[in-house]
Amino acid sequence: MITGNGYDSTSKKTSLMVIDLKTGDKLYEIDTDTASNGLSSPVVLDKDSDKVADYVYAGDQSGNVWRFKLQAKTDATTSATKFFTTQGNQPVTGAPAIYKIPAGGYMLYVGSGRMIYENTTVNDRTTTYAQSLYGIYDDLTKSNLTYSSTTFIQNGEISTKTGDTASIDGSTTSSSGANKGASVDFRETTPITLTDSIGPGGTKSGWVFNMNATNGERMIYQPIVALGRLYFTTQVLKGTDKVCSNVNQQSGWVMALDLMTGGAPSSPAFDLNGDGKLNSAATSPDGDVVTFSDGKTKAPAGIDYHIGIPSALAVTFTKTVVNLGDYLTSDSGQLGSYPYPSSTSSNEVLNFHVGGTGGTNGNAAAGKLLPWGRCRWWSAYCPA
Repeated sequence: MITGNGYDSTSKKTSLMVIDLKTGDKLYEIDTDTASNGLSSPVVLDKDSDKVADYVYAGDQSGNVWRFKLQAKTDATTSATKFFTTQGNQPVTGAPAIYKIPAGGYMLYVGSGRMIYENTTVNDRTTTYAQSLYGIYDDLTKSNLTYSSTTFIQNGEISTKTGDTASIDGSTTSSSGANKGASVDFRETTPITLTDSIGPGGTKSGWVFNMNATNGERMIYQPIVALGRLYFTTQVLKGTDKVCSNVNQQSGWVMALDLMTGGAPSSPAFDLNGDGKLNSAATSPDGDVVTFSDGKTKAPAGIDYHIGIPSALAVTFTKTVVNLGDYLTSDSGQLGSYPYPSSTSSNEVLNFHVGGTGGTNGNAAAGKLLPWGRCRWWSAYCPA
């Protein structure tokens, strides 16, 4: 078992522990020699696909993101490298996600935010401060990277559309039928930028999606790489009474962004009308696009299902042509905890499920994720 050492120890040390699951013995521990109040949940990288962990990434409450080199054998040397530090030392409590770039190297996705403390010194339920999601390139040699507006592609919310309707349980909806869907909000974010590149030979270190600082939006769960996109949830504390027990003051977004730029999806990422097909010709609840206040009709990057604060996403297969234990299929790129397919085979159908603390639409939502057209990000950008 590979795990962080946990929070709030007397020494505030931050370390990674490798434990024998059979005996419970600690095999070894890699200390960062940094008192940043404990290591958060890790993600594992198997770089040579031999099903043995080679590297581990994890964040801490001081905004450091660490890369750990594990033992290849019992006498091998281990190491802890500070890979990245968030802007303003935003805390990282959720596990990162990893994407293997076909051209070489990896993208690491790290969200910031915390929902742990409620005391006289720190109260995470009433404090609002700027949080971000980062996509950072690594070739396993980079270290001490920091955020800069010149080296990171900038992304964020452009507008929202409230009071629209969409499928909330995966059933088919239409404006002329009996099922018109449930009331939801949609989110428009920065479109894909093609002038700057990330990865081997690229001009940028990564991208950043800056969340809404005024309402306490944060990210406390691990994102998911699936079907050529990054899917995740954010947790929002609205209004003046920012407590979890007041469901009318709580919300959050189910989001989808481009893996390499952090931009909005150029084709629908969510099956808004539940018919199992990609439909860019009609707006929800008859299709999968939305007309926003700027007059543009496009795929939304986020959906607020009005179920309160959303949980982590769970994704299930209904059909698949990919061996779940094989990280080296022709449609590879899914590494770590979630080896979801990235191809556009019509046999691949992914369903998502998300719980919530409760809202006007109950406490759960579900639907289908749509593959990215007929192309992949590394060969061409799909048209909307």
